[in-house]
Amino acid sequence: MYRVLIIGGDDDLRHKTQSFLSEVGHISDISALTRMPGDIEVARVLQINQPHVVIVVMTNMMSLVEFMQRIETQSPSTSVIAMSQFTDQRTVRELMHAGIKGFIPVPLVRSVFVDVVHKIFAHLQSERQFDALPNLFSFLPGRGGSGTSLLACHFAEALSEQTDDDEKVLLLDLDLASGLSKFLFERTHAYTLIEMIETGASLDDLYWNQFVAHHGDLDVISGGRYNPRHPVGPVQVKQVLDCAKSKYAAICADLTGNSESYSLEIMRRSARIFLVTTTDAASLRLTQERFQFLERLGLSKRVGLLVNRFVNHPPMSAARISTETGVPVLAEFDFDDRKIQESIRNGERFAPGTALARQIRKMCDKLFWDCIGQVATG
Repeated sequence: MYRVLIIGGDDDLRHKTQSFLSEVGHISDISALTRMPGDIEVARVLQINQPHVVIVVMTNMMSLVEFMQRIETQSPSTSVIAMSQFTDQRTVRELMHAGIKGFIPVPLVRSVFVDVVHKIFAHLQSERQFDALPNLFSFLPGRGGSGTSLLACHFAEALSEQTDDDEKVLLLDLDLASGLSKFLFERTHAYTLIEMIETGASLDDLYWNQFVAHHGDLDVISGGRYNPRHPVGPVQVKQVLDCAKSKYAAICADLTGNSESYSLEIMRRSARIFLVTTTDAASLRLTQERFQFLERLGLSKRVGLLVNRFVNHPPMSAARISTETGVPVLAEFDFDDRKIQESIRNGERFAPGTALARQIRKMCDKLFWDCIGQVATG
């Protein structure tokens, strides 16, 4: 099921477009804007509508080219179809060069419209079948402060201890504002994710080894110092993933839960998405909302719930948690151990002999490696 956003055109043209789309099928939602969004509006429009396909009624080539540049930065997986009364070959070539995936002439002809949209949907379907990486796992908080980063860091370390001699694990810390990895692993390398992107250095083996921090069989990439105007987007994250996917047995991505465009790219390509919650009422409600958002993105089948139990939070069975959030519980973790609380206060990694460390290793054994080699569908 796909979401479509229509931009521009008069009322009659938008109505006819919506009518033809309803005949195509495989569409869960159709939204419409009367005009092309400006620079500041584009990110918000994409965030709210999350379209798989955008149909733009072109009135000005320059404005459409600028819109395509913003699409490439904000949502590169979105396909754009142009509709226009200008049907000369030069215009169509320029549109295709700008990144348009399909062209529909105006006035609309039903058979032509349906054929173009069907081809776009078929292309999207083929991409979705091969897009996900079987060794990429995302950790997503249902609510801030749920212990997601702690789990991601310790899972990655536990996985690295179980790899073969010639295999490694990558921890990709994408909490650019307050990532924990640089503290837990005492990261002192010269480069961070933001610095590497800003320098424009090539991600070949030479630069890659300078880029990551090495901790035995675990490599760590941290975001860097807090910068609200960071240059990280889905294009940059895709480049990192394309470089990393063949180097590592597993990649663990620690996400913020703020649904940044680069986080959506990570989740779209993840074999599994681990949604992390605690048992307090606010966390469960926010986790439910987060899961519903992932459902709208078509990612629900990849999602499983990790439950962190803290000492002053209400006790609750896994079955009830699953019922309240709508997500199957995959594993539960005890954070109320005195040694664990002391490690958290001191900003240190958990000791190997704690119950929580054993629970993490158990999940690595029973869940992560079962996923390696097969991409989750949906």
